[in-house]
Amino acid sequence: MVEFRRSGDSAASRERLEEAIEVNSFISDLLLELEDLPDDSPGGYTIGSFEEAVIYYVDAEVAWRETPGALDWLEERISDDGEDS
Repeated sequence: MVEFRRSGDSAASRERLEEAIEVNSFISDLLLELEDLPDDSPGGYTIGSFEEAVIYYVDAEVAWRETPGALDWLEERISDDGEDS
């Protein structure tokens, strides 16, 4: 997200996104509303877990929504992931 704000759709922002997805693939599903948030906040988490994604989402969702083009870029990158990106 930070790199996208700095440089838009660049090699650096794509690389950071790929790294982030490798660490926790649940985050993009939450940001793109492909997965529902649980009713209760998680009491803890492990790296890469859905619970970690929920905590990240609560902290970062506003920044993603307020960054012009960020969610469209994320959706495009996720859909390209299965193709030759």
